[in-house]
Amino acid sequence: MKNKIWFVGLPVLMLVISSCSMSSNEITIDFDDRLTFSWDTLTIDDVSNFDLMSFIVNDFDDYQLAVEMTLTEDEYPEGLWSLMDTLEVIGTSANQTLMQLYGLSSSELNDVAETYAITLTIDDIVVFNDFKSFTATQTLDVSIDKQAMIEARIDRSLTSQEVEGFAAIQSYLNSIHRNYPTIPYPLHTVTYDTFEAYLLAQSYTLTDEKKAAMEAAFSVFELIDQD
Repeated sequence: MKNKIWFVGLPVLMLVISSCSMSSNEITIDFDDRLTFSWDTLTIDDVSNFDLMSFIVNDFDDYQLAVEMTLTEDEYPEGLWSLMDTLEVIGTSANQTLMQLYGLSSSELNDVAETYAITLTIDDIVVFNDFKSFTATQTLDVSIDKQAMIEARIDRSLTSQEVEGFAAIQSYLNSIHRNYPTIPYPLHTVTYDTFEAYLLAQSYTLTDEKKAAMEAAFSVFELIDQD
């Protein structure tokens, strides 16, 4: 994979755009906006499809970040993160969200795991029940900084150039949405070069500094993809 983020391919994109009318719809999403993790849904539930963070959110990672931001280590069940890794494997295999797995009984979870040849230990079942009890007691939604979310995913701080790149990408997504509000723009498996070519085809002016910043941000997306 080479510097890829979720975006429709340029040829198809241009074909679809040419058939759509312009609109004055307004959307303003900033990279420094905060997102909310909801204990009711166990996910980030206020992220727009035009927010670049919609291509980063992950129920299992976001749950861990929400817990670590609000509680100390002795306030949540021992073994929770090991369980979360296991639940993510099960969820990915069974195409189920964290909330869907949370709604299962321990015997139902074990049945799902066995379907995909995943073995749960007695300790896993104990921690799963602890996880369900612990999660049920959480009531205050957690406000999460976008930069902090990305840094948690790549386990390092973002550089100022990378932050500038994410902010620039979000600005362009806002502009794209204003012009073509009926077209979803999920960023997916395209190179930075393709993204840049699309912007230039739409007559955007890109400075060398902005190009370098956005390319650096694309490299971070690649790291997250490999996570």
